[in-house]
Amino acid sequence: MERTFQLIIFISILFTILFFMHLYSFFRFSSLINLDRKAWHYVILVVLASSLIISTILCRVSYNPITKGLYILAACWFGAIFIIFSFLLFFEIPRFLFNLHGPTAGKAVIACIATLVIASIINAQFIRIRTIEMPSFGKEMRAVVLSDIHIGTIWGKNHLEKIVEKANSLKPDVIFILGDVVSGGAIVQKDVLAPLADLQAETFFVHGNHEHYEGIERIERALEGTGIRILKDQEIEFEGIEIAGLNYSEARGHASSVLNTMNISEDKPTILLSHAPIDPKDDRISLILSGHTHAGQIFPFHFVVGLRYPFTSGLHTSGNAMVYVTPGTGTWGPPMRLGSRNEITLLSLQE
Repeated sequence: MERTFQLIIFISILFTILFFMHLYSFFRFSSLINLDRKAWHYVILVVLASSLIISTILCRVSYNPITKGLYILAACWFGAIFIIFSFLLFFEIPRFLFNLHGPTAGKAVIACIATLVIASIINAQFIRIRTIEMPSFGKEMRAVVLSDIHIGTIWGKNHLEKIVEKANSLKPDVIFILGDVVSGGAIVQKDVLAPLADLQAETFFVHGNHEHYEGIERIERALEGTGIRILKDQEIEFEGIEIAGLNYSEARGHASSVLNTMNISEDKPTILLSHAPIDPKDDRISLILSGHTHAGQIFPFHFVVGLRYPFTSGLHTSGNAMVYVTPGTGTWGPPMRLGSRNEITLLSLQE
C-alpha cells in the first residue's frame, strides 16, 4: 500500500513537471510566431505530457509491437520536449536583448531544435570505447566497466549481444557491471539477459535503482545461469585484489556504514563498486567505480545531476582513491544523448 502511494505521488509530480514544460514551451513558441491559442491546444498538451506515463503503464499491462511503438514515440517526445524547453529558456536572453519575434525567428528556433533532437538520437545509437590508464594501482589488470545498459522496451536482446561482443573484444581480465542492466516499460524476461552468459571474463555486478524498481529477486532469477557474481554489501578477493560491492541506497551514510563492517585489507588494492557516485573518504579504497548519472544524458540536465552527486562523470580523486564515474553504456527513457555518450570503459590497471 505504501509503495502504491509513493508511486502515485511520483507520477503526479512527474506529470506536473512535464505539463509545466509543455505549457511554457507552447506559450513561448506561440508568442514567438503569433499563433492564436485554442482550447484544443491544451488538450494536446495534456496528452503529450502524460504520454510517457501512459505508454509505460500500457507496456507493463501488455507488451506488444503497438505498445512498444507508443512507448518509443513517447520516450522520444519526452527527450524532445526537454530539449525544446531548455532551448527556449536559454533563448529568453537573446530574445529580450535583440527583440526577436516573428516567423523568421520562429523558423530559426525550429531549425535549431530539430537539429539538436536529430543529433541526439543519432548520437545515442553508437557505443564508444574509452581506455583509461591507471598507473601505480598495485596490480596489472584489464578491467571492462559496463553500467546503465537499460535493457527493456527500447533496447533489447540484440543490443545486449552487441555490447557483450564489444566487451569481449577488449580481452578483459575482469568485467564490472555497475547496475541498471534493466529499464522501465516491458518486464525483462530471462532470455533477454541470456547474452550476458557469453561474457568471457569473471564478471561482478552490483544492483542499481532500476533493479530495485523491477524487483531484486526477479532480476536475480533472470541472471541465473549467466555466471555473473552479484555483490551485495560484501567484499571478496579476486586475483590479488579486493572487490567490494555496495547495494544501491539513497540513505545518507549508507556507504560509510557498510564499509565500516567490511574486513578490507590495507595490503591489497581495493576496488569499490557503487551504482551511484559516492565519496566515502575511506583510505582503504584504491579505486571507486560508479555510474547512474548518465553524465546528464541530455544537456543541460548535467547541472541538475551536479546538484545531487559529488561527481557527475569522468575521472576524479578522493583522498587516496581514484574515482571513475562512467556516463553509462545505454540510455534511460529517450534513446537520445546530447552532450554525453554511451560508453564501454576499459581500465588499464598497472603496477
